[in-house]
Amino acid sequence: TAEASIGKPATEELAVMVDTFRPLYMTKAALGIEDESYTYSWVHK
Repeated sequence: TAEASIGKPATEELAVMVDTFRPLYMTKAALGIEDESYTYSWVHK
């Protein structure tokens, strides 16, 4: 969580941004591991 990162000197993560002129589509492999709840994972219930 964001709260758990407070006071940490660094994180172990990688962020990638892709800027395209046309839409990207997910492969069959990606669809098989998609976490459909990720979009709302930051929303408090």
